[in-house]
Amino acid sequence: MAEVRGFPADRLAAMGIGGAWIALATAETLLLKGQDALDDVSMIGDNYWLIAAAGFLHACASVLLVVGLAGVAPLLWASASARVGWFFTAAMATGLGSFAMVHILALETAAAGLDGPAMNRFLVERLGEGTGPWTIPVLFVALLGPWSVVLLLFGLTRVRRIHWISPALFAGGAVAHMLIPGEIPESTSLWVMAVGGILAANGILRSRTHPVGDVGVGKFPPVPAEG
Repeated sequence: MAEVRGFPADRLAAMGIGGAWIALATAETLLLKGQDALDDVSMIGDNYWLIAAAGFLHACASVLLVVGLAGVAPLLWASASARVGWFFTAAMATGLGSFAMVHILALETAAAGLDGPAMNRFLVERLGEGTGPWTIPVLFVALLGPWSVVLLLFGLTRVRRIHWISPALFAGGAVAHMLIPGEIPESTSLWVMAVGGILAANGILRSRTHPVGDVGVGKFPPVPAEG
């Protein structure tokens, strides 16, 4: 895919890839005291605006990721592995929108005049333990989403736009997020992934003006041609 003259691909890619994970990590950090459980109407009412802010940050992360994908496409289309990561990350962007809607719609259970015990039962049995269709995009984001981005970032190393440290950090954060339980470790792992995204954004921007071997951190190895 050839770059379109005047299209700010580098800037869009950097803004989206770096910004999406900052927004997501910030959203999860806001909910460190258990608000993310969404299993108690009174808790939701007490933390209404905090949960609303987290929901809208998830939505911002989704929008930023779409922006980043639009910018990064012409930069990495030469790499087949990067194209696979791009398509899966596009699916993740829609899943992040679903994350946002789960939080925002859960706020309605705390509305005045509703049956509190019935709403609590809905939260516990449907949102907490439910297995309805709504869980599909949410589980995709939680289980496969980070690895989609790792594949995307690895593709950017293949086309010499970022250094390998970015996907390595991102992958390390993804592994920690899956294996280390607890709200603080989970939030910390998201910030590790955010740092990987920020380094990728920096590498994309620097690659416009610096020699290929001097982009990001360290030097690039020779990259074989890929169909």
